[in-house]
Amino acid sequence: MRKLHRYTITSILLIVLSMLFYLFQIFYFRRTADTFFYMIQDFAFIPIQILIVTIIVNELLLWSEKQQTRKKIYMVIELFFSAFGTQMMRHIFTLDGHFEKLKKEFDLKHELTNETFANAMRAAKHFAFGLTFDVEKMQLLQTFLTTHRTFFLAMLGNPNLQEHTTFSDLLLAISHLTEELTFRQSLTNLPKADQDHLLLDIERVYRRVLVEWLLYVKH
Repeated sequence: MRKLHRYTITSILLIVLSMLFYLFQIFYFRRTADTFFYMIQDFAFIPIQILIVTIIVNELLLWSEKQQTRKKIYMVIELFFSAFGTQMMRHIFTLDGHFEKLKKEFDLKHELTNETFANAMRAAKHFAFGLTFDVEKMQLLQTFLTTHRTFFLAMLGNPNLQEHTTFSDLLLAISHLTEELTFRQSLTNLPKADQDHLLLDIERVYRRVLVEWLLYVKH
């Protein structure tokens, strides 16, 4: 409210100052017609000034702000993969009987071109994983996720990630999987329905983390 009041006073003072200058010009130079001519000419240029200031300059500022936000987002994503994501992927790979086939589908040994990236992204989104329920490997994944729960929950609270919906969805999927694994303290002798449910949650995380990893690599 104080800020708005300050702007109002400033606006009034500037208008009064402008009027004083015009009055001084009229009374001192006695060329009223010229004064009004140049006044109208100045008014004619106002729409162009508005175009330059409010549209072009504003767009440049927005673009710069988006670039800064994007940079911050990828710094957070880099931290995610270096401290947590890559290790989590390794745990999930051990559950995938089709992992060797997936590596061939990705084919990222050579330079990452638009074509190889498109093929890898297609594989990440549509590949038929061969996830199997192995109690020992599932327990390792369970321990890993519960140990790092504070880390990815803290990342969920990062305001910069609000601009990156798909990565936020990945963190939510990881959080859900962790809760499901934590709820089942023992993974031995689980009913088939529970095993299938956990594998479905893992597949959701698996697919999303592969997509985000590819986007990160391309960046």
